[in-house]
Amino acid sequence: MRIRALHYQPLAAALDARSQTSPGVTVVEAVGAVDATAVNELATVLRRALDQEPSAVVVDLSHTDFLGISAAEVLLDAITSAERDGHPLALVPGNAAVTRTLDVTGVLARAELRASVQDAVDALRSTPRRRVP
Repeated sequence: MRIRALHYQPLAAALDARSQTSPGVTVVEAVGAVDATAVNELATVLRRALDQEPSAVVVDLSHTDFLGISAAEVLLDAITSAERDGHPLALVPGNAAVTRTLDVTGVLARAELRASVQDAVDALRSTPRRRVP
């Protein structure tokens, strides 16, 4: 499993998610299996992405082969944190098995779903930040 985060900027090349020099949307892409051995890495990358200012986050699962229950719980935590802190967050679901895990764990019901990363990036750039008290 490989997780990488890209910082998307308008009219610029992708930068590492740790870069805090430009505003934009952070895309967290999970590739392969996100199982119990990879869930901590996913949690860490999502936490870092949500800590950036301004933080809009896309979680791209379109290249994920397997998503464990613990990874779905990490996604639920990220959604809750994003809502509480006013960070727009969108999810690009993956294959049928990944989507099934997202469905049975309640992630699909809570997440803003988008068909592609580009669709999610475009939507989040136009979404105002709203902090939930």
